[in-house]
Amino acid sequence: MAADPFGIFNDIFDNPLSNPVGDQYTTFSQFLGIALNIAIGTSFSVSVIAIIMSGIQFIMSQGDPKAIDTARRYLTWSVVAVILSISALTIKVIILGLLGSQEGGLLNATPGF
Repeated sequence: MAADPFGIFNDIFDNPLSNPVGDQYTTFSQFLGIALNIAIGTSFSVSVIAIIMSGIQFIMSQGDPKAIDTARRYLTWSVVAVILSISALTIKVIILGLLGSQEGGLLNATPGF
């Protein structure tokens, strides 16, 4: 018999206080730490993809000044996005340090409250 693909939802509805992820993230601060990691990682990935796309646009412009200007503008904003993503990660680490994170790892560090 096939496993019930919606079994996790049935467990949540039957016992709303249960943790369906197996007690891996039991506090709000742990969830917030993971959510921030996902947001920062996604923004960094999208900005790197935008840099690649602007490079492709430079190549495809074939000397057209308007297309080159557009590609240059996209490249500028993509680099700004990478810098902001790295800054967000740095600010997260600083804030977690001020809040008393007890974990040494950068990726799974969460506040100690």
